[in-house]
Amino acid sequence: MIKLSAIPQRLRFRSLKMRIAVAYAALSTVILAAILLLAGDGIARFGEDSASRDLAANARVFDEIIDLRAQQMRGSADVLSRDFGFREAVATGDQATIESALVSLRERSRSDAAFVVGLDGTMTGSATAALPTADDLWDALDGGQDHGIIRIGDKLALAAASPIEVPDTIGWLVLAQPLDSAEMRGLAKLAAVDIDARVLPASQLTAALAAAPSGQVVESGDRDRMLHHVSALPSLQAGIRPRLVLDHSLSKALGQYSGLQWLLVALAAAGLSLVIVLSWRIARTITRPLSALDEATRRLGEGKDAAVIVTSDDEIGRLGASFNTMVAAIAERERQITHVALHDGLTNLPNRKLFVEQLDQALARRRDAARLMVVYVDLDDFKVVNDTLGHPAGDALL
Repeated sequence: MIKLSAIPQRLRFRSLKMRIAVAYAALSTVILAAILLLAGDGIARFGEDSASRDLAANARVFDEIIDLRAQQMRGSADVLSRDFGFREAVATGDQATIESALVSLRERSRSDAAFVVGLDGTMTGSATAALPTADDLWDALDGGQDHGIIRIGDKLALAAASPIEVPDTIGWLVLAQPLDSAEMRGLAKLAAVDIDARVLPASQLTAALAAAPSGQVVESGDRDRMLHHVSALPSLQAGIRPRLVLDHSLSKALGQYSGLQWLLVALAAAGLSLVIVLSWRIARTITRPLSALDEATRRLGEGKDAAVIVTSDDEIGRLGASFNTMVAAIAERERQITHVALHDGLTNLPNRKLFVEQLDQALARRRDAARLMVVYVDLDDFKVVNDTLGHPAGDALL
């Protein structure tokens, strides 16, 4: 237990009003700070959950966009693969006709590659970069897969395959578009939030992204916090294992809630200011009657008139009324004590002390020429009355 004398003088508040105001304001400050921290943490958690949900939702949108793009490419490839002249050229090995048709298809669809994979493993095509080998594509095409990721040169591309049937399948027409940074930026603009999209082989993922569960949102970074979503894409070429990586800045997403957090801070500051004002008024309301009682007690100790004005019927008001009653009782007792000291207890007449005081005062007021006469009355044989009739009779006679 800390003794009051051990507390430095500068840390004490001599005024009860100040102590009440400081205690009330400090308690309110702690409560407001706790509420502010909880609210800020709640807003941050809501922002994090909202950003994670947005990224997961946009990941599903990206998958749908890629599937839709593959269907569009498949539709373009189907038009040519079902053309009678093209099928005849493939069946007869007319390389010039095949290459001309593929160049036209590639330019018309604005693709990087259009080629034919034959059942015998031959490849005929038009491309801006090196194409994968037929062996790398054979298993997926023979298994009926109609779209997936392939590598064209050093870039990954989305490819769609359409079978060439006469009526049996004699090969596949493959159309491919690169998923480079420009293409992914264009796709990212379709997202509802700011997202960076990349398609990478699994071998090029960082250790953290490689360890991330597929299809789930993970977080990285301390200062610049980022959210990542990694999902597997279908592969039309063996050995690629493509991954769609979506990055979303959590710091920027939470920055959208900074205005709300600053509003909470402003409201807390305004509330704290109001609390300080109210605490001061409450402390003054409580201590003002106590100050009046303190002043009245001091005046009472100095022998002066002391009374407080009672303006309420609460505990403090009843305390003031009790003080006034006590002062009145003390005054009455002092009057009685003074009366007993200056009057005879039996006859209630002024006694010898009062007589002497009055005589001194009369002599002090007497002028030089004035004269003062003192008259006294005596009862002869008063002792006989007491002895024969008793003291009660003597008291009655007096």
